[in-house]
Amino acid sequence: MTPRRARQQRYTPAVLSALVAATLAACASPPPAPPAPRPAQPGALNPGTCDHLAATFSHRGVVVTESVTQSPGTAKVGGIDVDVPAHCLVRGRMNERTSPVDNKVYSIGFEMRLPESWNGRFLYQGNGGLDGVVVPAVGPAIGGGPLTRALSQGFAVISSDAGHPESAGPFFGLDPQARLDYGYEAVGRLTPMARSLIRQA
Repeated sequence: MTPRRARQQRYTPAVLSALVAATLAACASPPPAPPAPRPAQPGALNPGTCDHLAATFSHRGVVVTESVTQSPGTAKVGGIDVDVPAHCLVRGRMNERTSPVDNKVYSIGFEMRLPESWNGRFLYQGNGGLDGVVVPAVGPAIGGGPLTRALSQGFAVISSDAGHPESAGPFFGLDPQARLDYGYEAVGRLTPMARSLIRQA
């Protein structure tokens, strides 16, 4: 009898049954519940703040090119006019650079809309396909859900071009950083900036 077989024979059927039962019991235990999200804390846009954000807002790598108060009205989305409430429209770009690969200028272009009456929540609005365009940040109405867009429900909404211009087509992928921005880094970089902008506004 080899030493290995001798070791295997130490586990009697009773011991094996107990091990199997313990393993199954561990698998059957539900995972711990995640912590409950904190309740949203609604707020109002500070009067007079919007038109000065371009000059006063500071975040590493961010240039705010426009911050304008918008009256209630409509915004053109996909060729269709959609109703929007009074809000602050902020446009800008982040991490502008010249690529060492193709010598083209890249940045993460963004648009953010901050409703005057804020419900305490924030939505990062995604694009589709290859991105490359900053679409109006009003919150999508897709997937069979309510047609009332997120901005009209009081959400602060941001959208971006995912770090490259539409004119680059799929060739933006030649630049490693542009690929990272498209994949996930644009969201990771813009989200803390958006939260900071919300706090100031």
